[in-house]
Amino acid sequence: MTIRWRKEMSVGNAWIDHDHKYLLCLINTVELALKAGDQEEFLIYTLDQLQDYTVEHFGREERIMRKIQYPKYAAHKSQHQELLKTLETLRGHVEKLLPTVVDAVADEAKAAVKADGDPDPGSAAAAATPREDDGDAIAGLGADIDALLEPGSVDRDAIVDLLRHWILDHVLKTDLEMKPLLSRYPSELV
Repeated sequence: MTIRWRKEMSVGNAWIDHDHKYLLCLINTVELALKAGDQEEFLIYTLDQLQDYTVEHFGREERIMRKIQYPKYAAHKSQHQELLKTLETLRGHVEKLLPTVVDAVADEAKAAVKADGDPDPGSAAAAATPREDDGDAIAGLGADIDALLEPGSVDRDAIVDLLRHWILDHVLKTDLEMKPLLSRYPSELV
């Protein structure tokens, strides 16, 4: 079931609201990739996109919190770090279950590397190029993620439930607490 943006989800900051809308879109895309069943390469790609955009969003949100001197900044940032570990752990487990697909995406990334050694920034290869920190945080929430995955298969419904849970908790509980303070600032504050 697709998660849809509602005006009640707005925190009153155009940037944060836009990010939340896009994160919902990415989670819906991951759900579609999981339902397709035979689209493992697309699943890996969408999980990478979700992880990358979440990092970007949290950075922007944390800058805004510092500017408005949000009193719950430290706790909020800690939640961001845990969510990022969860996404990285989830991506790592899916990658382990789908090694041939990940290898194919990595081969495509290598083939798309420019003569100077950098991937074309607009290509899928750039998104698939391994990062130095991939795997450092995989141990973070292993027990929770392990419960979602059966040996040799991906529990697609459990992954969708996990993603829905974190985005809705993040938006509806944690971020909406900023709304009263954000209302004192221009909606376009970055």
